Amino acid sequence: MKTNTSTLTEESDLLRKAEIENFRLLKDQKLGNPAISPLSSEKLQTFSGLKYFEIDFKFSSRGIFKRNEPGKFVELPMSGGSKSKFEEFGTVSFKLLDKTFSLSIFKNQNLPEFSENPDQLFIPFKDATSGKETNATGRYLPLSITSDQNEVFIDFNKAINPYNAYNAAFVSVNPSSSPLLEVSMISGERRYEDR
Repeated sequence: MKTNTSTLTEESDLLRKAEIENFRLLKDQKLGNPAISPLSSEKLQTFSGLKYFEIDFKFSSRGIFKRNEPGKFVELPMSGGSKSKFEEFGTVSFKLLDKTFSLSIFKNQNLPEFSENPDQLFIPFKDATSGKETNATGRYLPLSITSDQNEVFIDFNKAINPYNAYNAAFVSVNPSSSPLLEVSMISGERRYEDR
């Protein structure tokens, strides 16, 4: 019996789209919850959800993951001008929009954005949309990988703003020292001001 590859791809895309929509819904619910929201009480009164780019799978790719030796820490600049140490978990190399990228993956070190997951892995990044359509100090791309994997799925449709995008009282990673992605990642969360 022949498998209809086109049908399988469509089903896979629908599942991925539903997963991303659920990911975004959970983020909206978190920000709308006064008990855990980074938004001020004034902003919460008018909050009705975040603004996202349309889901587009051209902003996703499979990448090669290389795990660092455990315990490799680096200092990253923070939005308040200070620096904080983060574990550099590894690197991922991937091709997207006809360009090849190699980015560092870091492990959460008590960032409020990932308070529900102390071991959350993420990539802080800036791209050509930063400060225009997206947050000026960059965004985060959360990842789920284990140390024995050699491949990881990168999906910029899940790019999120750090908490300092909603409230200047929060300090977030400022990826100014990271390589700027010289492309427009028209995916994921948009500027909070544009909602």
